[in-house]
Amino acid sequence: MEHSDINEAVVQDCPFCRKEHIVSQYVKNASLEIKGEFIEYIEKGFMCPITQSDDGNSWASGKTFFENLLRARDAYRIKHSLLTSSEIVEIRKKYGLSQKELSNLLGWGDVTVARYETKLIQDETSDNLLRMVASNPSLVLDGF
Repeated sequence: MEHSDINEAVVQDCPFCRKEHIVSQYVKNASLEIKGEFIEYIEKGFMCPITQSDDGNSWASGKTFFENLLRARDAYRIKHSLLTSSEIVEIRKKYGLSQKELSNLLGWGDVTVARYETKLIQDETSDNLLRMVASNPSLVLDGF
């Protein structure tokens, strides 16, 4: 595996060997196409030290797969000067609001903030609105 660092050994169910054993957790530079451009990000996954095949011996669990996608989306956000998913969480928590409450406050659908925090990349207009809320508590107190 190119440009990887073995992070630690963990016990996992291996999809190659079809049994539970110690596998290596890796970290590597990766690239993913998002909105028509390739974005560099840090990918994490697992490698089977037993299986050696032409198809490879690495995989990501479901949880790790979604964490990798979030890292790629956040790299896109950073590149385009948008708030990252964790920055959106921080804004919401700053005011003690649930995802639904912040969505409703901003006049968005009930799950919009949840999507911005987990998978959807906000547009510039939504990003600007979130930044206004972050910098001006009176907007939250007044309920817009």
